[in-house]
Amino acid sequence: LSDHFKSYISAGFERNYLRLKENILLKEDSPYLDYKLIDKSEADYKKNIFTSTYLRLPVTVEWRSDRNSHGKRVKVAFGAMTGILLKGTQRLKSDANGKQKFKNNYNLASFQYGPFVRVGYGNFGIFGKYYVNDMFETSPDQNGVNNLTFGLTLGF
Repeated sequence: LSDHFKSYISAGFERNYLRLKENILLKEDSPYLDYKLIDKSEADYKKNIFTSTYLRLPVTVEWRSDRNSHGKRVKVAFGAMTGILLKGTQRLKSDANGKQKFKNNYNLASFQYGPFVRVGYGNFGIFGKYYVNDMFETSPDQNGVNNLTFGLTLGF
């Protein structure tokens, strides 16, 4: 639009990584999110990771200040983001069963949407994203569980 305002549509992949504290195995193909508690004598999981991978499609508006004497400027970007579920995965590691990997949708939301914001100076910034809809579909016990992400960004 100008040197100060820019808008664009982009695409990318996002992987959400959750470490599960309990010794549980998520049930596959269940009508709602469900799990089985595994006795530690049967398998003691040293690693229990639950991930979801989404294709993200953000629409962004960015404001940029004038450049300073070093050629850097303040940037503020905001917009709306959608996501389409590609896969859900549970990765386990135990002495009894070795490494295990299970792929399923685990009733994760097949479509997500919400706002995001990034603020930065030069090549560094901070960001925040909030997905308005629930993280899981058809799982009454998880109603109201939403995904909130924040962090640092390089190359902004």
